[in-house]
Amino acid sequence: MGGMGGMGGMGGMGGMGGMGGGVPPDLDCGDLPVEAGALDPIDVDIFQLSGQSGAMVDAAGTCSGEDPGNESIVAFQAPAAGWYTFTTLHPDTDFDTVLYARTACIDDTAEAELSCNDDLAGVQSAMLFELEADQTIAVFVDAYGGEGGNWTLTALRADENAAPVLGEGAALTNPEGGFFVDIAGSDANGDLVGMRAEFLVDGEPTGEEPLEFGAVPNVFGQRDFTQNFSGGLPNILEVNGIRLVAIDSQGNESAAVDLDIAAQPVVDEGDL
Repeated sequence: MGGMGGMGGMGGMGGMGGMGGGVPPDLDCGDLPVEAGALDPIDVDIFQLSGQSGAMVDAAGTCSGEDPGNESIVAFQAPAAGWYTFTTLHPDTDFDTVLYARTACIDDTAEAELSCNDDLAGVQSAMLFELEADQTIAVFVDAYGGEGGNWTLTALRADENAAPVLGEGAALTNPEGGFFVDIAGSDANGDLVGMRAEFLVDGEPTGEEPLEFGAVPNVFGQRDFTQNFSGGLPNILEVNGIRLVAIDSQGNESAAVDLDIAAQPVVDEGDL
C-alpha cells in the first residue's frame, strides 16, 4: 500500500486531543505541513477527526510500499495514558489508506515509528499502541498509490491491551447441511480481527481442525460487536455444539464460549 504521500492544507479540519492551534513544540515536523488542534470527543475515550488528503510529501512508513500517495499529517496529544487504537475505517473514508505514527514527523528511523499498518480493516488501516499522558505524536493518513480523498480518523483509548469478551449467541443448522452462528461481544480496544470455531460432541471437541473466520471489517474501532458466519458441518452425526473464541489484532484471545447447535425452526407457510 501507499508510499510517500503528502498532506495538504485543508481548511476547516478539526484536530486531535486538546492541543489548541499550532504544532506542539515537542513534535519535530520541520517544514512539513501538519494539522493540529483538538480531536473531537464523540463518546467516552473516543475521538474523531475528518479531513482530505493533501499534496505528496517526502515521507513514508515502513509498510507504505513503493507507490507514492498523498497524505495528511495529524498532530495528536494523548489526553490520558492508555492503549490507543487508530483507524480510518469509517463510511466517509473513500480511498485505500495506510496509517503510520511517529514520535517526530521528520524522523524516519525505526525507533521513531510507533506503528505502521496497511489494510488491517479491509482496505482501511488500523494500529494499536500505548501512549503516556500528554505524549505527542504525528499520525500519517497515507493513500495507497494515489491522490487519496476524504478520510475520517478515529482514536479509541482503553486502559490496557485487553482481550475481547464474548457474550450471548446462537448456533443453528441450515437446510444445506451446514451451520449458522450469531454472537455478540465487546472489546475495549476495538481491534477484533477474527473468530475460531471448534465443533463439539456433548461438550467435548471432535478433534477436527478448528475453523478460522475473519471478523466483519466494519466492527474495527467499535467496542461492541456482533459477528455472524456460516459453514459446513463435519461428517460426524453426533456433532451438537460449537466452541467459539474471539481474537484481536495483538493475538489476545477471549475466553471460549460453547453454544448448542439447534435445528433451524421450520416456518409454517400459514404463518407467513
